[in-house]
Amino acid sequence: MIKLPYGVNINNLIDDIRICSWQAADILLYYSKLLENGNYKRNILKNNIEDDLVTLADL
Repeated sequence: MIKLPYGVNINNLIDDIRICSWQAADILLYYSKLLENGNYKRNILKNNIEDDLVTLADL
């Protein structure tokens, strides 16, 4: 079992992690929808290497 620092409530920590994960999912969904639209694709992609795409969402 992992010991948490003194004063950290595991339930509050789990709630915070859940909120952060949903916010991250919203960001990724937003950018994935923009990538589907060819007009925005050029502004989102930061390089043209197909095997190693870097997007604004990654940065």
